[in-house]
Amino acid sequence: MPHGSDPVVSVVIPCHDYARYLPEAVSSVLAQTFRDWELVIVDDGSTDDTVEVTQSLIACHPDRRIRLLQQSNAGVSAARNTGIEASTGRYILPLDADDVIAATMLEKTVGVLDSDPGIAIASTDVFTFTDDDLPPQAMPLPAYSRELLLQR
Repeated sequence: MPHGSDPVVSVVIPCHDYARYLPEAVSSVLAQTFRDWELVIVDDGSTDDTVEVTQSLIACHPDRRIRLLQQSNAGVSAARNTGIEASTGRYILPLDADDVIAATMLEKTVGVLDSDPGIAIASTDVFTFTDDDLPPQAMPLPAYSRELLLQR
């Protein structure tokens, strides 16, 4: 993917002491069927090896647009906002460092967003999983509500 033009999607991962989860989150972005994305990882003052893990991921994938931003610990919201401010994509996907996305997630959500300029937000089903051997569980989400979004 050439790096000369802005990507369609910016995936923003805030990370504070979650280096152990970061490779799996990044792998889920790398596995996307939709390839026109950038990945902005924000190290929020981690005391673990988040910086080294991120630098290794960048080195292993020089053909992908992956960047590391660093800041003093300010909390997940501030780290997410730092990443969003640095993003160049038309769409933003906030992704937590301990989450993964399905391989077609960007393809499907970009398709929905591009199909109707009046759509500003797309959401997906959520499956919860743990480190044990239990299968992922579907977590029902309420229908979109601006008021509910603002409350939470």
